[in-house]
Amino acid sequence: MGAYLCIAANGVLPSVSKRIILQVNFRPKIRVPNQLVGAASGSDVVLECRLEASPSPLTSWIRSEGIMLLNNRKYDITEEKNGYKINMKIKIYGLTENDFGSYKCVAKNTLGEKEGFIRLYEIPPPTANPKVTQHYEVYLPRLREHLQSNGSVQRKNSPASNTLMDESQEFLSDKNLRPSLSESGAEDETMPSRPLQGTPASGGLHHTTPFRLSIGCLILLELMVWL
Repeated sequence: MGAYLCIAANGVLPSVSKRIILQVNFRPKIRVPNQLVGAASGSDVVLECRLEASPSPLTSWIRSEGIMLLNNRKYDITEEKNGYKINMKIKIYGLTENDFGSYKCVAKNTLGEKEGFIRLYEIPPPTANPKVTQHYEVYLPRLREHLQSNGSVQRKNSPASNTLMDESQEFLSDKNLRPSLSESGAEDETMPSRPLQGTPASGGLHHTTPFRLSIGCLILLELMVWL
């Protein structure tokens, strides 16, 4: 279907041409892009049918109850023609509960009639845009590093205190051992007595026990100061 050009020429001017338009008649054909259309109450919606027919058909929109829809404040009906192709549209304003249901587009010419069906159903209205909350950053103290730093300080101070405690324990253990040995008489029989320090000429003979007692007292005093 379209225009054709026939040209006749024999070398003698002028040549002759004839333009012929070929039109093929056929019954309407309808294609519905969206047979199910969802919309919320109170919104506007557009229904669409695409048809082909020759000769040009009569078109209409009809509700399921058989009511023909016309152009008014509620409905806006438009058609876009391109040769034998027609794009039918209907826009429905302010949807209410009564507007939901079935619609059909109808095309009719001398060779036949065709219908296309669309179902309009209700969907929930869109929710409001969520509010954007402010972003906060929280910095927590590093407890592990704090504990490690305290532990290092304690480890630095611990050798001195341990040394004092070891010396005091050594002194106390020696002090407790000597009376028990002297009372049982085992010191005179099995162990030699501790040597006396000093020289007979100077008359300064004395035992080492008072000296060890003075060291032990000093150690205990230092330990009390550290604690």
